[in-house]
Amino acid sequence: QRPEFAAESSVSKWNLILAEDIGMGLYMDLEEAVLADPDAKLMVTVGNAAPVYLDIPAVGEDGLYKFTVHTAAAQMTDPVKVQLVTSGLYGEVAEYSVRRYADYILTEKPEDFDDKTKNLVAAMLGYGGAAQIYFDHNADVLASDGIILPAANTVPADSGMAVTDTIVGIDFYGASLMFQSKTAIRYYFTAEDITLYTFTDGNGNALTPVAKGDKYYVQISSIDPAALGDEVTVLVTAADSTDTISISYNAISYMARKFYDDTTAQSLKDLVQAIYDYHIAAKNFKEN
Repeated sequence: QRPEFAAESSVSKWNLILAEDIGMGLYMDLEEAVLADPDAKLMVTVGNAAPVYLDIPAVGEDGLYKFTVHTAAAQMTDPVKVQLVTSGLYGEVAEYSVRRYADYILTEKPEDFDDKTKNLVAAMLGYGGAAQIYFDHNADVLASDGIILPAANTVPADSGMAVTDTIVGIDFYGASLMFQSKTAIRYYFTAEDITLYTFTDGNGNALTPVAKGDKYYVQISSIDPAALGDEVTVLVTAADSTDTISISYNAISYMARKFYDDTTAQSLKDLVQAIYDYHIAAKNFKEN
């Protein structure tokens, strides 16, 4: 085990990432010995997950170094332990959590924050609690425990998926939603030879297909919670022609299909409701 050192480097301030992601920003004052060490990292451990090592970022205008720590929706009550690691030395361990800072906003200093901010934080915790139940993750201590949640919004009906044209040799199979620190949509395909096709998003950015069983998927990641109702487009083009498949969908429509399906488990319906409420709160916050 590496020896610990009592460095001057420490977290000077921290805050929640609101309306764009789930996680925290940690602002550190780093001493010269740390900055001069090419092996210096910030070790971050969320709950029982394996540690992640973050590189030292560029210094901000305030002289502090901002580290962004992402958590999944179901990890809002998980302890987030951070520790500076340099060549042969460990710094002191500091512990944080999304719920802990949310409590600061909602119960400790509510007078310092406007109603849109507090509503967003409460909706985010509601999403976290529903995710914990659905994924059976630390469900005995929910992010939403003791929180007055915003009034539920009506989940809109599924607006459908737009799929145009076909290409010989490849077929669109379906879509699924991934609940990460941000929501992601996966589009699945079956193909005789996946290398004969190129995949791009609606902005022309290349997407790399990933094999999963007998299918392939491309993923649109990091969908802002306020943008869950926006159309997400994937284009598939044959390498030997200009033939193209265009697929457009949005996360809210996918969730609505699950929400209004009588065979869907109640825990998933509750999760969909919580995500939609979080989406509305994020949209309202960004319009502030």
